[in-house]
Amino acid sequence: MKITAMLLASASLLLLTVVSEAKLKFSEVMEKDFTVGWEFDGEDIIFEVSAPTLGWVGIGFSETKTMQKADLIIMGIKDGKPYAWDAYSEMTGMVQIDFDQDVTILDSAENGTTYMKIKRPLKSEDTTKDNEIFKGDNNFLWAFGDKDKTEEILSEDYHWTNRGYRLLNTLGIKPETDATMPTTTQPTTPVSKANIDEVHLGVIDENFPYSIWLDADETVHLKWNFDEENISMQFIAPTTGWIGIGFSQTSSMSGADLIIAGKLDNEPYILDCHSDKNGIPDVDEQQDVKLLESWENGTHTMATVIRKRITCDDDDKIIGEGTYRVIWAYGGNDIVGMQPVRSNYHMRNRGAKSLKLVNAVIQIDKNDIAEEEYKQFDIRPTNFRIPNLDTFYLCKLFKIPEEPEVHHVIGFDIVITPGNEKNVHHLVVFLCEDFRDQSKLGKDLECFSEMNPFWAGCSKMFAGWAVGMSNFRFPIEAGYPIGGKDGPKYVLLETHYDNPDLEPDIIDSSGVRFYYTENLRKYDAGLLTISQSIQGIFVPPNAERFKINGYCSNECFSQGFDGTDVEETTVFSVTLHGHLTAKSMKLRHFRGKKELEPIAKDDHYDFDYQESQFMDVKIRKGDSFIMQCDYDTVGKTNVTTGGLGTRNEMCTSFVFHYPALKLDFCDSRVPVMETEESFVSLVWGLGESVTKEEGDRIAKEAQERPVEVMDVLATMVLNKVEWTDEKRKFAEKYMAESKRRPFCTYRQKLLLGYMQDIVVPKYEPFKEKNVCSLREEDSITGTSIKIESTSEEVDSPAMLVVMAAALILVILIAAKLSL
Repeated sequence: MKITAMLLASASLLLLTVVSEAKLKFSEVMEKDFTVGWEFDGEDIIFEVSAPTLGWVGIGFSETKTMQKADLIIMGIKDGKPYAWDAYSEMTGMVQIDFDQDVTILDSAENGTTYMKIKRPLKSEDTTKDNEIFKGDNNFLWAFGDKDKTEEILSEDYHWTNRGYRLLNTLGIKPETDATMPTTTQPTTPVSKANIDEVHLGVIDENFPYSIWLDADETVHLKWNFDEENISMQFIAPTTGWIGIGFSQTSSMSGADLIIAGKLDNEPYILDCHSDKNGIPDVDEQQDVKLLESWENGTHTMATVIRKRITCDDDDKIIGEGTYRVIWAYGGNDIVGMQPVRSNYHMRNRGAKSLKLVNAVIQIDKNDIAEEEYKQFDIRPTNFRIPNLDTFYLCKLFKIPEEPEVHHVIGFDIVITPGNEKNVHHLVVFLCEDFRDQSKLGKDLECFSEMNPFWAGCSKMFAGWAVGMSNFRFPIEAGYPIGGKDGPKYVLLETHYDNPDLEPDIIDSSGVRFYYTENLRKYDAGLLTISQSIQGIFVPPNAERFKINGYCSNECFSQGFDGTDVEETTVFSVTLHGHLTAKSMKLRHFRGKKELEPIAKDDHYDFDYQESQFMDVKIRKGDSFIMQCDYDTVGKTNVTTGGLGTRNEMCTSFVFHYPALKLDFCDSRVPVMETEESFVSLVWGLGESVTKEEGDRIAKEAQERPVEVMDVLATMVLNKVEWTDEKRKFAEKYMAESKRRPFCTYRQKLLLGYMQDIVVPKYEPFKEKNVCSLREEDSITGTSIKIESTSEEVDSPAMLVVMAAALILVILIAAKLSL
């Protein structure tokens, strides 16, 4: 036996030597002693690969220099038999086998290293999963692992630091500079704020297009990516102990879903945890998080993890649309025995940040529009002194650059004066399509008293920003039109300042920087506001969940298609906007009598994080919409009314779309103050009454102060109500079922008569799929059972009889159920 083994080993070594010497025309040596050779064979390309492993080896070609949108070939020798799988990856850590296999094994050997020789077409017929290999420069990926793979790709097969990228020229032409990117080996120098970009953000940045510092001192960093099923995260913190990240509705550990990772005695660990209270977390019975990579040096710890967005575990949060309170913490002592204890306490090393993890904004590179020739202009006040008032709205008119031909705005950045971040609440830029008073040009004026955007002819919203939003880029298909003979020449900047501490001498020059180009894109983009007007909002005190609905009718929405040659438009971005008591918001979508999936929603709205959501949703002529807002006024003693101030409320969505509709506003208002019948039904329904003199005074105040109409009603009537649960329910029903008055405009023209009262129709509500119940039902009914067989499994005649009997039984049961 020993002699036989020695002969076999010698034969393997000889074989490996022979095939290794059979060099192809081109070859390159990568890091980690990974070698690749290649040559062309007609319309095919042949590869020779060797790597220092007895496990799997892999190569790939990527559009992004990473595993995102990568075409992969995974190879190896398992139990003496070679294998090679044609695979692909949509995102980091998620490798899947192609349905069409386009790889042919030509040769293989294994003895301390693994050698594979394969062939595949330069351009296969599988255009969805295979990338074309060019005769020239290609983004080439390589990796290898310690274990051989099975057709079910598992995280246990992860390559760790055995991976890399190179710009590979298949014609053998070397680049002028070294195009090799460093691999993610463990850093040998201490990680600091100065070099963290190089260590954490540089190598695999395109695998994680979403990125943010979680703390004000910029020491804890999170990067993430997602697809329909999974979310992957990479986080780093300044400790050699444990690091943790979690999801909470309250910014605290109470009710939080947690992930804890670290390295103990150079062995990585990962814990899926939850916490019902502030304190030591509990380890989940069902572990749904997989560790893909981790490293630790003398100062920092990093972990890359992946989990399903919906795990069907009661201890896990569903990772969906909207805002999440991402909590973080780290400790100096590693977790021992896979169970956190009191000695692992994080002390003050903790925090929380609101984030949109899905439909989020990809972090914008400063050079992201450098490939396109563009010009820029700023819309900013100059050294404006913010009044020492709780809330102030500044209006200022500007003339924009005159362009003889139409141009497209392709993006804008927000420029906030350093130190004024807490004072600048939002910015809105309006196009002035009917500018009437040039004497006010360039002056700092108070909105709605010295300057009303609508009355000044500047009501078409052009751009907007609120607390927490990022810079904005239009999709490559569309741009916002300016210039030309009929284009607007002036814009109005409306800035909402908050100064709750009434500080004097705050100087501000915050505003918006626009980028525009003469290279017109395919479509003009438009911005539509769907809302409940502030004149129709009031929320009783001590309401846990009070609902307000703003209605955009199909009659109003369809007006936007008049004069166009389209029947539908694409929504690509929505910003939901409310104030301090708003807790959840959604833009509901209806077609006919049926409700479709919401265009945008946020179940955990955060006033201090009003980030846009991005999507690709088609809306059609004849559709209708409801802007739904839920408010929480527990602890308040007075009614919260609609209005412009931060302590008032709003219920608004800003909808970017292309092609542009001829529609600027689509909203409605409950005519509380506009008809005696409506006013009386509300007051009497709440058990109150007013005298004729009080009624006349209210009517007069409402005419003189139309924007503050609800404040008038609240002061004189609503704040006198003894609010009970029954009265709150009546008020909510009144707001939902009362007749509406549509407000439907384009370029300051009413498209439907303002005095036409309408009733919101009854719709068949949208029902979200319960993925977990479907999985449970499948496991019970057996609808997802997959019967597989091999020749070994069905060799026995007895087994065939059993399978036939089982099949007959299934048929009989099905026939009985159908009767």
